[in-house]
Amino acid sequence: MDQQIGTIRKNVCLHSAYYLLEAEMCDKSSWESSAPGQFAMVRIPQHRDLVLRRPFSIFDADGHRLTLLYKVVGRGTAALSRCLPGTQLDIVGPLGNGFPQDMGGHRLLLVAGGYGVAALYRLAGKSGKRCTLIYGARTAAELVCLDKLQDTGCRLIPVTEDGSLGEKGTSVSVLAGLLPTLRDKTDLAIGACGPIPMLRRVAELSQAHGVPSWVSLERHMACGIGVCLGCVVKLRDSNWHRVCSEGPVFAGEQVDWDALEEHEELR
Repeated sequence: MDQQIGTIRKNVCLHSAYYLLEAEMCDKSSWESSAPGQFAMVRIPQHRDLVLRRPFSIFDADGHRLTLLYKVVGRGTAALSRCLPGTQLDIVGPLGNGFPQDMGGHRLLLVAGGYGVAALYRLAGKSGKRCTLIYGARTAAELVCLDKLQDTGCRLIPVTEDGSLGEKGTSVSVLAGLLPTLRDKTDLAIGACGPIPMLRRVAELSQAHGVPSWVSLERHMACGIGVCLGCVVKLRDSNWHRVCSEGPVFAGEQVDWDALEEHEELR
């Protein structure tokens, strides 16, 4: 884990709420070696009113270049979206445990919902396995970075709720229809990132078909290093685990989904 200054080179609006940011880092070593699914904590030094850092999945890292795909959802991301090239960012990372190197099997089936695709892009391109990515959003406009995803060599299945692009439905409905058609599932593993209800259904479907699953949980984080305990989740072992340090990636069958959804409702 390093704390570095990154200088924004690009901060492009892909959609009304989605942005792709590229920053040049002063040191490339730790970022290039980061695992798919790890994240960075970002602060804008000029905005002194935004004291806490914001977590972002590492979309890509190549040499001194760090790329983040994010959606404007609050004050922090809104401020980030207004930052121009040349703006410096205070960035800590890589943080957390990403997707394991050995997820099991020789084929990967990835399931993304909305900007959850940010955590799966590098996994699709760097796993070295045959990969299929089911990528769902509400409309065609919200399916971003399709060209980059296709360049990874994975089989891309776009899904929209309104049917404006690809299959009509959700990423979960497509997964539910696809799994029964796969005759040999012994060499298959599933990775997913998206809203909690989506991840729960992915884990349930995976278990029903005897396929191991790994889910990247999205939680509110204040520190990102396991100190504040603000991002804890309960697993089947009845213990609470910190998403920022023990996660954000967990085996789907280990998550206590009832406790997690109850915790979400209380927020």
